[in-house]
Amino acid sequence: NFNCVYCYQNNKKTILSKKDKISIVEFVKQHINKYRGLSVSWFGGEPLLNVDIILELSQQLRMVCFENRKIYISDITTNGFLLNKDIFKNLIKNNVLTYQITIDGNSIIHNQQRPLKSGKGSYEKIIENLMEIKREIKSKFFKIIIRINCSKIIINQISNVVKEMNTYFSNDERFSILLRPVMNLGGDKIEDFDQNIIDINSFVSVYDYFIGDEA
Repeated sequence: NFNCVYCYQNNKKTILSKKDKISIVEFVKQHINKYRGLSVSWFGGEPLLNVDIILELSQQLRMVCFENRKIYISDITTNGFLLNKDIFKNLIKNNVLTYQITIDGNSIIHNQQRPLKSGKGSYEKIIENLMEIKREIKSKFFKIIIRINCSKIIINQISNVVKEMNTYFSNDERFSILLRPVMNLGGDKIEDFDQNIIDINSFVSVYDYFIGDEA
């Protein structure tokens, strides 16, 4: 549902078939007793476009682990646009407890780099969703990692960007910030964005600055 300027994935929409879902559950049943537990990562594209599949499989995999006295945990990488309060509640009920959500800078930069396919911005809705979760979900047993992908476009403003995120979330230990450089992971789009990729030394300098600031 996004048209990110540096995305390395194609836009082909694929959905797990009924046969695939059955095969996954059967595979876990056959092998779960070799391990202490099961950890599942939901990744896309955008996995919340098919949240019903996530919930269906999560319920089945949790039951397999319960019946075999094994631990079940899971995490998800999502753009956050569809992560409203009700969906979030259903996910944490099914042990989806760690979330990585990318917010690229302030609203202007983010909406340039991570617009919807329609061309409209996505920043305001993501912040709205996260603030609603922060305000209304009382559980302490989840973690939301806000990932900031650093490029030349954002690097000179990164201090202000982090301060803005801290304004929203620093008083809640369930939220944290992760800095990562934009990288060339392939795909057609990165060719047009390649000139905005920062070198590793520039990124390390930014990272060291914040580590030193925290110390």
